[in-house]
Amino acid sequence: MSATMLSAPSPFPPIADYGFLSNCHTGALVAPDGAIDWLCVPRFDSPSVFGTLLDREAGAFRFAPFGINVPTARIYEPGTNSLMTTWRSGSGWGIVRDCLTLGPRRHGDLVTPHTRPPADDDAEHLLVRVAVCLDGEIEIELTVHALELELAVVEVATPYYARPEGSESKLSTWRDGFRILLKIVSLYRSERPLAFFTAVGVALAFVSIGLEFSLKGLREAGWRPIALFASATVVNIVVALGLAAVLFGSFTLG
Repeated sequence: MSATMLSAPSPFPPIADYGFLSNCHTGALVAPDGAIDWLCVPRFDSPSVFGTLLDREAGAFRFAPFGINVPTARIYEPGTNSLMTTWRSGSGWGIVRDCLTLGPRRHGDLVTPHTRPPADDDAEHLLVRVAVCLDGEIEIELTVHALELELAVVEVATPYYARPEGSESKLSTWRDGFRILLKIVSLYRSERPLAFFTAVGVALAFVSIGLEFSLKGLREAGWRPIALFASATVVNIVVALGLAAVLFGSFTLG
């Protein structure tokens, strides 16, 4: 190993910079940028759901302001294992609270069966992340990278309240929707390259078939010279390569 490699800074945060959450059954490590880089569920010896601590492609769960990676402050709420992270953006202040919850034991634990005194609180097997805006407006980004795990998704109804007078939304339906769509396609391309490029190839094949039928119509309408030129192999190759380049470039930029 060269001296340059030894002196190069690590891309991973120092272990001392992580916040630690626990419910006595498992533990989560929260990076300074608001991402959970390590979590095994439901027990410490279970497979990891998020493992960016060891591998950048092993999944993470970020819940923090968009475009801001350094918090203003991080403390544990006194007397608890609840982590409080304060964020400041150009438009406001906010706090994110993270915890693996404990609560009164109402019945036997069906997730991790064990023996425990009935009067003790026990794990609820819930990771809770709550954002509170203290002043102004703050845009929170929620990113879950665990595509390979095929985790179950449940939608929970959330009450929405009227926007404070004088404030305006930073969201754009078309622009942000298009960005989300590009991000989904980009993630699918990186996680399922074979299926992605197979789908692109099939789509281009249907496009070429459609062009062939269109050119056939031109030939039957008396535009035979133009149809013969357009159906030449070199033109088909250029069209296919052009479409592939546009798709690849747009997905890469997205």
